[in-house]
Amino acid sequence: MWCKGPRRIYQPTVKHSAKVHIWATFSLFGTFPLCIFSQNLDSHFFVEILKWHLLENANVFHGTEWFLIQDNDLKHTSRRCKTWIAENMPNNQLDWPSQSPDMNPIENLFSWMKYKLNRDRPKTIKDLKARLGGI
Repeated sequence: MWCKGPRRIYQPTVKHSAKVHIWATFSLFGTFPLCIFSQNLDSHFFVEILKWHLLENANVFHGTEWFLIQDNDLKHTSRRCKTWIAENMPNNQLDWPSQSPDMNPIENLFSWMKYKLNRDRPKTIKDLKARLGGI
């Protein structure tokens, strides 16, 4: 930027932008309610999501006839997560190849969600969460 004289011009910047994370799941019969959160996802919190969002919804919609498919993210493959899955849903996990985005169906859902959000971009985090809940 150029200016005349000894004036200083400051460009405002955002040091730490607000963030929203989602955990999503779906089945042949549709999507389950989104889990929307802002804290960082670690293996402890991921196990809580599995307890309160996955098991609750999957068992209501499908009884015991369902399978969990997830990528090989470190949170998914942590000892804590593997132990919890083995104890709480031993027959519901499918092995999945690592590094295979072409075989990861959730990426199609995320792409569709991004398309819907980009049509009318939310201005605030509150608006974003409301829009996510309505998709």
